Amino acid sequence: MDFLNLPQRHFENYGFVVVYPEIDQPFTDRLKKAQDKINYCLNYCFPDVSHDAKNYPKNKEDALPWIHAKSSIQSHPDILGLIDPSIMKLLKNVLKKDIQPIRSSQIAVRFPGENEENPFASIHLDNFTKKDRLERPKIPGEFDLLVGILLEDNLEKDHGNFTLYPGSHHQIRAYLTKKLGGVVVAQSKDAYKYLCNNGFEEMFEELKFSNPYQVCGKAGSIILVDRMCAHLISAQNLSTTYARKIVWFRIKSVGIGYDHLIRQTGAGTHSLTLDLLGKFRLTQLIDLEIEGRCYLDTMDTSVSTDLTKMTIYAKPNMKIHQPNMFGSMVQLKVTPISNGTYFLDSVHTCGFLSKTAHAKWLEELRLLPDLTTIVQTINQTDYNELIKSWFVKTNQNTNLDPRKTSTGKITFHHLHSLSKTRMMEEWAKIFQLEICIVRGEPGKVTVTGCMSSIFEFYDHGVWRLHWSKLPEFVIG
Repeated sequence: MDFLNLPQRHFENYGFVVVYPEIDQPFTDRLKKAQDKINYCLNYCFPDVSHDAKNYPKNKEDALPWIHAKSSIQSHPDILGLIDPSIMKLLKNVLKKDIQPIRSSQIAVRFPGENEENPFASIHLDNFTKKDRLERPKIPGEFDLLVGILLEDNLEKDHGNFTLYPGSHHQIRAYLTKKLGGVVVAQSKDAYKYLCNNGFEEMFEELKFSNPYQVCGKAGSIILVDRMCAHLISAQNLSTTYARKIVWFRIKSVGIGYDHLIRQTGAGTHSLTLDLLGKFRLTQLIDLEIEGRCYLDTMDTSVSTDLTKMTIYAKPNMKIHQPNMFGSMVQLKVTPISNGTYFLDSVHTCGFLSKTAHAKWLEELRLLPDLTTIVQTINQTDYNELIKSWFVKTNQNTNLDPRKTSTGKITFHHLHSLSKTRMMEEWAKIFQLEICIVRGEPGKVTVTGCMSSIFEFYDHGVWRLHWSKLPEFVIG
C-alpha cells in the first residue's frame, strides 16, 4: 500500500494528521476482515440490528453485552492485521524509532444517538483519567502514538467523530515544563508521577485550548495523534442509523521511557530548558506556549551549550484559526543574543504569502519591541487584512469612459483555495474592477476596469500570495 505524502509539519503543528492511503486490494481485504469480525460480534450482541439500525443500544447499560464481547476480539489477528508492514514503516518514520510488536487494540463504536449530556466534559489524556488512576489495579502502559483506522466512512460532523484539541500537545508539555522547573530527561519521570498522582484536572482548569476539531475521513483513513494531544471520547452522534467504528492502536517504541511526556523528540533537538531560556531572558516564551499562541520547535546548541538559533511557530488569526495543511502556522527564525535581546532572522507563512510579502512583513515585525509583541501581533493577523494594508490605490475617476477600460487575464497552474478566491473578489471591489473567477486546474481570473487598478490588483494583491508556479498575467 502506497501513502500520499505525509504532511509532517501539520502533525507537529497540531498534534494530529489524517493520512489517506492509496488503498490497494490487500489492504481492502484486511479492512473487510476487520469489518466482518466486528459486525459479527455486534450482530451476536444485538440480533435485531441487522434488520433495523435503530435497534442499536441507546445507553451504557444496554451496551454492556458489546463492551464485554469486544474484549474477546481486540487481539484477534483479523483486527491486528490492519497494521501491515507499510503502516509500520510509516509509524517508524513518524517516531524515528523502532516499534514494538502490536499485541492489542481498542475497538471504539459510537452507536446512533449515543450522546453525553456534556460531551466536552469527557476531555482527557489516555492513561490519566480518574478511572485509570483510581479504579484500575495499575496505570496502563505508556505509549508514544495513538493510531486509529476508520472502518467505515465518517464524512459528516456530529456523527460520533473523533474530536481533539489541535495544538494542545504543545500547551500541555509547556505547562509541565513550567510546573516541573525545566525540560530535561531526568525530569520526565517527575512528569509521569505528577500525571499519575494529579491527572489532568488541575491542568485543564488552567489551560485554554483552541476550539475542538471533529475529524472526518473515508473508510481506511489513518488518524495519527500525538500522545499528549487532549481529546474527547467523541463528538455527539446525532444520526439515528449510523454507528461510527474506529480501531485504535497505542504504538510503543522500543525502550519507551517518559521523555515524550514533556517534549517531542521527532521534530528537532528540542533542548528547551528553563535554565537555557532564562540565560537569554526569554522564559516568557513558555507562557506564550501555555496560552496556545505559539510553540517552540527547536533550539540548536553548540558543544558549549550556547544558544545559536531558535525556531518558533506562531498561530495567525488566533480567534478563528483552524488546522490547515497549507498557510497554517507562521515560522519565525530567531537568534537570541543576551539579556532578552535577539535578532529576527526570517518569517515564513508555510505556503500562503509570497517571498516578497515575507520580506515586507519581516520589516514590519522587526520594528516591534520584543518577541512577545511579535507573537501576539501574529495571533491577531488576518492575511487578507495584512495584504490590504499594503495596497497603494491610484486616484481613479469613477466616471471613466467605458471605452478606456482594459481587461487583465491571469492564469494559474491551479486555483482551488476558497480563501484566496474570496480575497481576490474583495480586492476587485476595492479597486473598482469587475472580476470573473474560474477555479480548477488551470484556474483563471479575468478583471476588467481601469488599467492602473488592474496592475495594482496584480502587483499588490495576487503577487503577495504564494503560488506553486508563477501565474501568467496579460493585458487583453
